Amino acid sequence: MRYVVLDSKGRHKGQRAFVLGTGPSLLVTQGLSRLQQEVVFVCSRMKLWTGLPFVPTYQVITEPLHVQEIHRWEMEGVRERFLVSNGFLDRKGWSWIPKEPQEHYLVQDGVRGLEESWMPLTNGRSSVLAAVQIALWMGADPIYLAGCETTFKGHAWDPEDVRPRGHGVDARVVDAFRVAHAGMRNKGRSLVDCTPSGYLSRQGVLPYEALEEVLGV
Repeated sequence: MRYVVLDSKGRHKGQRAFVLGTGPSLLVTQGLSRLQQEVVFVCSRMKLWTGLPFVPTYQVITEPLHVQEIHRWEMEGVRERFLVSNGFLDRKGWSWIPKEPQEHYLVQDGVRGLEESWMPLTNGRSSVLAAVQIALWMGADPIYLAGCETTFKGHAWDPEDVRPRGHGVDARVVDAFRVAHAGMRNKGRSLVDCTPSGYLSRQGVLPYEALEEVLGV
């Protein structure tokens, strides 16, 4: 395992980035293959979607249960895999990204990645927000979200799966996105939701742009 956060600062300055959740809206989004030419972060269990039409740039894992079976979730061909946790974890093939203890919520402590010096990530109760903070540190702007229904109902590989899992969407998750957006906007950075009928844009938390338009499909 390598700790490479410090030397990745500004790696993608001047480039846009895309952060993908695993929501079923990806199945109806046109032009995803064009993401092969973009800086893309994928989260959670994206490996289960065998129909993913491109190879992501980065993979981000934050969930303790996934860490226990980390090699089961490894995606081939990515530039780098990030393992985010508040305690050091040494896993072959993964780069550790430290985050604050669980009680340091993004809502109270703000979004990280905008500072001149490295600070551990804050807890936004969302793998997507962990990836956003890494993308910010790397200098990416704007950052677009896709497949981020935030409902935990259905996935790109199983849109009918409605079994409850984890904490689901709650006020802290929504507030974390709101605070992240405000902090980024104050620094002249942009966070845009490209999830069709996505909760975050419908609730006015984030602005919306169709991913097809962003990609020029």
